[in-house]
Amino acid sequence: MIAFDAPQLLWGALAALIPLLIHLVQRRRARVHHFAATAFLLGTRRRVARRYRLRELMLLALRMLLLAALAVAFAKPWVRSEEVAILGNVTPSSVVIVIDPSASMTETRDGRSLLELAVEQARGLVSELLGESDAAVVVAQSPARALTSRLTFDRKLVGDVLSGIRPTQGRADLAGALRLAEQILVESSHVRREVVVFTDLQASEWEGMGRPWALDRAPSVRLVDMSDGAERRNSAVTAVLTEVVTEGAERMLRVSVDVLSDRPEAIEEVVTVRLGPKVAKSVVRLEPRRITTQVFTLTLPEGDAFVGSAEVGHDERAIDDSRPFVVELGRRVDVLVVNGAPRSVPHDDEVFFLRAALRPGRDATVRTNATVIRPDELTSEQVADADAVILANVKELDPEQAVALERWVRDGHGLMVTAGDNFTPLVWNGLLAPLLVLPMRGVESRLEEPVYAAGLDTEHPVLRAFSALADASLYAARTRRYLQLETHAAADTRVLASFSDGAPMLLSRSLDRGRLLLLTTSVDRDWTDLPFKSSYLPLLQEAVLWLSGRGEGPVAGEATVASVVTVPVMPGVTEVSVEGPRGRRAVYAGDDLGGPEVRFRETDEAGIYTVRQVAGAQPRESRFAVGVDPRESRVARISSEAAHALLDAPAGEEGASTVAPPPERKRDVWPLLLASLFVLLALETWLALTASRASDDTLSLG
Repeated sequence: MIAFDAPQLLWGALAALIPLLIHLVQRRRARVHHFAATAFLLGTRRRVARRYRLRELMLLALRMLLLAALAVAFAKPWVRSEEVAILGNVTPSSVVIVIDPSASMTETRDGRSLLELAVEQARGLVSELLGESDAAVVVAQSPARALTSRLTFDRKLVGDVLSGIRPTQGRADLAGALRLAEQILVESSHVRREVVVFTDLQASEWEGMGRPWALDRAPSVRLVDMSDGAERRNSAVTAVLTEVVTEGAERMLRVSVDVLSDRPEAIEEVVTVRLGPKVAKSVVRLEPRRITTQVFTLTLPEGDAFVGSAEVGHDERAIDDSRPFVVELGRRVDVLVVNGAPRSVPHDDEVFFLRAALRPGRDATVRTNATVIRPDELTSEQVADADAVILANVKELDPEQAVALERWVRDGHGLMVTAGDNFTPLVWNGLLAPLLVLPMRGVESRLEEPVYAAGLDTEHPVLRAFSALADASLYAARTRRYLQLETHAAADTRVLASFSDGAPMLLSRSLDRGRLLLLTTSVDRDWTDLPFKSSYLPLLQEAVLWLSGRGEGPVAGEATVASVVTVPVMPGVTEVSVEGPRGRRAVYAGDDLGGPEVRFRETDEAGIYTVRQVAGAQPRESRFAVGVDPRESRVARISSEAAHALLDAPAGEEGASTVAPPPERKRDVWPLLLASLFVLLALETWLALTASRASDDTLSLG
């Protein structure tokens, strides 16, 4: 739209009528005299006459245009720019540019992502800043980061920093970015301060947003909507769940794929699951604004570990069209069970139920191999080959056996001790004391009033399976006898479960780099009916897996970009490394391995991550998958007014406004118009000379 600084001067455009009036007046006053000779010559040179009249008319029109253009130029016309209008373009100001690099900004428009368009606009904005204005750049990744530590007048530096911004595949931390911007602007010497946010206004990024400002006087905020208010559509894979099942003689993998269709209409899409060399496809009807679950069943190929992906048809937001997953099978755990009370009748044997619990079905993803021996058969060679050892109601060991077992545990392995009639304080508080979590006082009998399991520490890996089972059968198991322990505990002793009378039921303790578990009741039916409960199997299996470390892959759950993944450290490990999809590695060693786990934070891209734990000559590998946060797949937008209202949330009673009226951004046209006048004047002079020569030529014919 064209506007004028001095519109009253447009009346001067009426001067364009002066040449026309002169022309008309001269035509009236002129008397025509017909000469036979001239008429004859003009008749023979009609083409010359027509060119002459045409030049005269062009010259008249050009002179009228010159006068009109001169008046318009004096009125100083300008047009409103379609580019971002900010304070720094019209008055000296401090400007902080905030760029949203989240996964939703990877959506494309005509082959270019919204982030690329945002960077381009931001660079143009910086180039238009007044010389006295300074600027800084903050990227709203998670967590937010300032790319320039302070305001700068160096336009090239700011432009280079903007050009280096890349998509993060995670969510945006807009609140953190605005707080950083405010901190940077505190050092400004300008009265006018502004934050310009380039974002797609995705609603999920603003959920839970509160007033980000720490100061009462907040800066002005300009929101630049990169989606331009256009209707957005997206299809995405938001979750993948896997389960090993048995069908006939084959083990199968059941894959449940959640597909979001964030569209106003129902569509049909092809959903594909890839698992190693296996590929399964299905045409799925996706209902509008809903998640549809499609289940696939695939035959498991040969091998122990597989990397897979679930995919849906590609669209403008391709980053969430595929989601990786990991399936690990056949992790083998060798358990050495020392049977302290063998019996000839199988179901009366001390480890009858234990042996059955360590023989899981075909659907299990971890295979335990239990070897049962008597105490007199225990050798250091057998211990060295085991991943975990269970001493089940063992009465005593000779000094050589006890020393070998203690050394093995201290080197980073796991031992579980279970109680029974053979337990005596004299033996276990003496030679075997280092293998017992706490010293023993005696045996408590509750034959008439049995006790029950209570107070489970479900944050521990052994009991994590019971975290969502408030009615687990473990709580209903009656225990009639259990060990009494000394009350003074070592600093690293942890009570994982108690009985209903407060006595410890299951305890753990570290022994140098190794792990100890103590079950204060028996693993057979002599002291408790726990072996008859369904909780018995997962309790023993998880205990063995924790002792061995073989079952401890990364605790990721539904790991998403920028989330923290907990990697339990296996016994005896001296180094842990995590390698991302593009080969970047994080290595933990020495003091970084001081605890039972490491917390991996560099999940900055979707894909498969490989964990290597070095314990001896053979490193142990596991994998976990990281996907795009499902909230980034939603296309719902927040209006600019609603976003501003969130930023304007009152601070105290007085409140503070963060949104100033947009400055008038204009581009002056009159300098270009004046320059054009010189061109028109030159053209008028040339036409006038040409017309004069033509007139002379015509007269010379006479």
